[in-house]
Amino acid sequence: MKVAWTTPAVFTLGSLLWVTPGRASIALYTNSPCVYLITSNGLSQAATLLGPTGSVSGSLSVPLYVKSSLFNVTAIAPGAFKDCVGLTALTLDASSKVKSIGAGAFWGCTNLSLVTLRDSVTDLGASVFLGCAALTNVNLSVATGLTAVAEQTFCGCSALASVTFPSSVTNLGDSAFRNCSALSAIAVPPGVSTLPAAAFQGCRKLASATFSGATLLGDNTFASAGLTAVTIPSNLTNIAQGAFADCTNLIAVTYAGSPATIGSGAFKNCSALTNLPVAASLTDIASTAFDGCVRLTSATLPSGVRDIANNLFENCTALVSVAAAGTVTNVGEFAFANTALTVYSLPTDSHYRSVDTGTFYGCSRLASVTVPTNVVNAVKAEAFAYCTSLVNVSLTNSHAEAVNARAFYGCTALKRIALPPAVKELGSEAFGAAPALTNVTSLGNAPTADVAAFAGSTNVFVFYCKGSSGWGNLLACRPTVMLGSSGSVEALSFAAWAVKSGLSTATGLSDATLATLFEAESSSVAGLANGEVYAFGGNLTTRDRASLLQMVFDSDGTPIVETPALDNGAGSFVTVAVEGTTDLKSGRWDLTVSEVTLPDATRAGYTPAKVNGALPGTAFFRLKIALGE
Repeated sequence: MKVAWTTPAVFTLGSLLWVTPGRASIALYTNSPCVYLITSNGLSQAATLLGPTGSVSGSLSVPLYVKSSLFNVTAIAPGAFKDCVGLTALTLDASSKVKSIGAGAFWGCTNLSLVTLRDSVTDLGASVFLGCAALTNVNLSVATGLTAVAEQTFCGCSALASVTFPSSVTNLGDSAFRNCSALSAIAVPPGVSTLPAAAFQGCRKLASATFSGATLLGDNTFASAGLTAVTIPSNLTNIAQGAFADCTNLIAVTYAGSPATIGSGAFKNCSALTNLPVAASLTDIASTAFDGCVRLTSATLPSGVRDIANNLFENCTALVSVAAAGTVTNVGEFAFANTALTVYSLPTDSHYRSVDTGTFYGCSRLASVTVPTNVVNAVKAEAFAYCTSLVNVSLTNSHAEAVNARAFYGCTALKRIALPPAVKELGSEAFGAAPALTNVTSLGNAPTADVAAFAGSTNVFVFYCKGSSGWGNLLACRPTVMLGSSGSVEALSFAAWAVKSGLSTATGLSDATLATLFEAESSSVAGLANGEVYAFGGNLTTRDRASLLQMVFDSDGTPIVETPALDNGAGSFVTVAVEGTTDLKSGRWDLTVSEVTLPDATRAGYTPAKVNGALPGTAFFRLKIALGE
């Protein structure tokens, strides 16, 4: 017959006994203030304490025997005194025969401050003292036959300051001492090979822990503990997930052996660490292992570590440099997000094919980056988002086919960037919120661009190479400029001129409206009369008459070429000159022009360029615009 009590049992029976001659007998027996289950099989007799007969107040002494010394008390039943908040002390008789204290026997006895065990105890069930918030110390060492401290045995004993184990203990259960927030030191017996999950999690004052026999750590074993230093024993090869996470006082980690792996989040938010807690033997460090280690300033990964996992150094806000002793083949998502990196060399191994999502997100001190040739897939979403000091991006040697959504979003210092020929796609806000960005140069055909690719980057001009295909006046609502073989501007679309000069604006206009407005472009035509539009680069429309280049004469008859002024305030990425020729077909723009100026005038102003000497019978002029910074 099996009897299990999960709430306090209240009994009023005086004595009830069943006896079967020659067979086992059981009975309930009251020995105030408790009731017992007594058993006899003819060879032995024993009593199990089942619980109180009524409410319990003060201390409780468990007797050696009941019923005139006939029945030794050998066990306390599971849940026997659960939630008996009046119980303040528990003492076993000096000669006690109690071997077993059942699961949850004193669970929730929030005023129980003293427990005195004896050497007879060999078994403590799960959650025996769970939530006994007043319990200050327990001497388990007297229980020399005890082999295990089960799961949650002392969980939530927030006043427990010390525990002493007998050397016989070889097993600890999950959360055995979890949230024992007053526990200051622990010496785990050397026979314990496994420290289970959350065994000492939340022990905020636990400054010292020794566990020399451990070969395995469970998840979150010491998470949120008060450890200041820890030595990893020689036979422990895996630092489990979250093992030391949120140990905000942890300063030093020493390895006595050669561990191979560090689990995810193992040292996450260890905010006092100044040196990377790694051993030369490591081959695998999982995601978030060092996330939030805000005092790390540099990190060198062992030669066996080839994968920089997702979020590995995220939120290491003081981290300036990361190096690897071996060949890195992968850098994962948000690996360096919100760090202080100023420069980093991405892997050149062929296995590294994309700059992963958020790799450098929020790296506000990152000034320069080179994307290597082995990157053939993409610069993924938010890879460089909010890198507010980024001024130099080298993409042109890569073979990336896409720059994904928000890849360079919020790069407020970025002025120019060149896209490799392989780029076929620009995602939403790929270069968004970058007000200093004026020059995006494509070395290939026109990519497919989300309409918001440059949202918030209102000064962008997109430059493309002569001979490439698919280009129009606009790319994602930004004006385009064609480059000649020398790198100078060979064709400037009217869309570019209009937006730059203030004569028109793309704001609020749909793609269809802009396409209609700027679709009709014509080649230069010889014989234009004085005062007519002088087209340049073969990329202006006749409807632009009287709004671009005009020829006038000043009071002394000196010919002057007038152009609407460019607005320098929008960025000094171009230098402008006026060139003249007597023959559009000759290709020689050598007609002498002097006093070319580009004033910081309003957009409605004009830039005069005086022509030296008499005006030839046939004369044509164009703007020569060269790219600068």
